[in-house]
Amino acid sequence: MKINSCIYSYTNAKGEELYGFQKWYRGHRTHRQGFRKPEQAEKALRKWLNQIDAGITGENLNVKVLELSERWTEHKELTLAAHTVRDYRSILENHILPDLGYLTLSQIRPHLIQELVDRVAREVGPPTAVKALNVMSGMFRQAVRWKYMHHNPAADVERPRRELPEIDCLSEKEAAEILEAAEGRDKAILSVALGCGMRQGEILALSWGDVDWIRGRIRVTKSLEPKRKVSSATVDEARRILNTHTSTEIAEKLGLQGDDIGRIKSGKHPMTEKTTVGLVKAFDGEVEMIAVLKEPKGRQKRTVYMPSWVKEVLSELFQERGRPGPSEIVFVNRRGGYLNGVNWTKRNLSAILERAEVRNVTCHSLRHTYASLLLSKGVDPLFVSRQLGHSTIKITADYYGHLMNEDTAYGEVLDGLFSEAPSQESPKQPKQSEKD
Repeated sequence: MKINSCIYSYTNAKGEELYGFQKWYRGHRTHRQGFRKPEQAEKALRKWLNQIDAGITGENLNVKVLELSERWTEHKELTLAAHTVRDYRSILENHILPDLGYLTLSQIRPHLIQELVDRVAREVGPPTAVKALNVMSGMFRQAVRWKYMHHNPAADVERPRRELPEIDCLSEKEAAEILEAAEGRDKAILSVALGCGMRQGEILALSWGDVDWIRGRIRVTKSLEPKRKVSSATVDEARRILNTHTSTEIAEKLGLQGDDIGRIKSGKHPMTEKTTVGLVKAFDGEVEMIAVLKEPKGRQKRTVYMPSWVKEVLSELFQERGRPGPSEIVFVNRRGGYLNGVNWTKRNLSAILERAEVRNVTCHSLRHTYASLLLSKGVDPLFVSRQLGHSTIKITADYYGHLMNEDTAYGEVLDGLFSEAPSQESPKQPKQSEKD
């Protein structure tokens, strides 16, 4: 990319002759002034050009990686699920910031990131190393967008080899035994999981308006977060406690130091969800947790096919509930709200598996079972991929490719190729042109 620059002199308000430099880069003109000597301006310009060559130039090169990570995770809270941001922060705190947090962006080089990734792969494992690299790549990519850096240093780092985990699938007989052992609402949840391949969060977020009885389809437009968040009323109650009680009183209740409470009161330390819940409970308040809905994973909104037997089970539940309206939740708890997926798995699913005498599996194993059964029966992988909500068919092939029909299944097709080709005839001789 072409870079234009020049050094110039000017006179300030005091009549002093000073020097500065201008540069045109990526369509923007910027300048620096205030140098006493032309050599100083030239040296500063040369330093900037060297940074361009190194691929690290930006407007905030002195920002430390720790500061960037805080800004980046706060920004991601607006676009990503809460549990995803928590995972990012965990990776940063445990694997990235101890090595790179004290460095400025101008000091970050690809070999430093490569050394960190290789160390994590050896000490913890390749999956964690891949996560760490993904976090750094996303963070530095954002730094480029914010004009902190010119180039993403993580883009030049080799990814460690990562083997996909083995998927745990049930057999068709085991799946049938589970359905036989369940009833009511629980049977409907298992039917949607095994018959439509939806994720647990997508199932629990369903409203009756998402069920298309006529076309036999279910619209997947949202997903329920595994972890609930504290309601605004609970946060207000915690702040009221902070304002009406002394730091000493609160510290005694929570078993903390008074200085810690003082920093929270002054705003130097954020009031975390854990602190909020602890404050309200310590003063005999009622903690209200609310469900959090988000878009499906990868923002893959879709419409899935609903088998007739799944439709029948859902129809029975619909009638039992008194034919609720389209905005009503399909799978409700005792209070009429969203089910807690973690609790349902621990209590209800475990009890059903025990009655059916089937080994203990997770709810996600039911999704794997759905995909494995369809692919083993020769269903088009593209259809399965779309049902599952995978962003690309490659994901489906990577996880379930070994379950697809073997090459021998297409032997007859290959053997029959060109069997009806026309018999070979002697090639016709081209006509010779007449000579004048």
